[in-house]
Amino acid sequence: MEWLRRTLEVDSGIVRAHFLKAVLLFRLGDSLQGDLTLQQALKLDPTYLPAQTMRLQRLLAQGQIREVGNELQTLHAEKPLQVEILHLKALWHEAQREYDQARDLLLQALQGSDSELLRFELARVYHLQGKPLLALPIAERLQAEHPESWEVMYLHALILARLGRTDEAKGRVQPFLEKPESLGYGHRLLGDLLRYEGQEAEAQNVLRSGLDRFSGNLHLLEALSASLAATQSWPELRSLLEIEFARQAPQGSLKLVLLDRLVTTYLRLGEQKLAQQALKRYHEASDPLVAAPSYLLEDAALFPVVLPALDTSWDPLNPSG
Repeated sequence: MEWLRRTLEVDSGIVRAHFLKAVLLFRLGDSLQGDLTLQQALKLDPTYLPAQTMRLQRLLAQGQIREVGNELQTLHAEKPLQVEILHLKALWHEAQREYDQARDLLLQALQGSDSELLRFELARVYHLQGKPLLALPIAERLQAEHPESWEVMYLHALILARLGRTDEAKGRVQPFLEKPESLGYGHRLLGDLLRYEGQEAEAQNVLRSGLDRFSGNLHLLEALSASLAATQSWPELRSLLEIEFARQAPQGSLKLVLLDRLVTTYLRLGEQKLAQQALKRYHEASDPLVAAPSYLLEDAALFPVVLPALDTSWDPLNPSG
């Protein structure tokens, strides 16, 4: 990062330097600065393909599947054999759980480039398809080539766990717990593996340790809250969730999961009024008119600009009558 900073101080117009800086910022968990740096790269050169595909990956991660699909269709028509575009198209199918299409695109891309990233994605797709025996040799090769990569470790451990080799999986995770670049996901995975074995107390200790170091990781919070609910540790769960909602407002599906657990916690503690308040927040967050505004814009043409008064004299089959 320091080398990139000095490079940009000398010449702020180097597109690739801005792009690489954005990559590092994303890996360090600084999404806001990463997005700003990526925008700067695209401002300097809107046609720079690595930055284009990364922007679309960011949109894909935010659930903007339709928008990405539209732009991807144009890019793919212009460059049908470009490895980066084939890779992105595979991710697009993967986001929609169309794993066969994703696998075929990755295999096609690998014919043009024996990229570690492509092999990683292929192993991930095999894992998601429930084919660990196909995923394992790819993950083992990646692990041998990149023993310090926490992403490779994570995938390798997941595959081992699916094959029932849980002790090996835990052994893979342990060395990565204190690595800052793992962002707490090592703790989350180890906590999950311990929970699979019914070791809730041990899992809670691991997850608490992860949250102490990576307090912004909501996946750790979700896992710890699930474990506390499983052991009916309602006072601690109440404190955990109340502090988190006061500190930051979780978004998306995680917000709904955590609000639902907060409702259950209040009910178990006999706090009916607080449970009702949390339930209202849950319903507000899950209301389809709020949850899917993008679809409403497209459906707006189905409705008149001004609706008639819905009194008993109005006949929906004869609006003028």
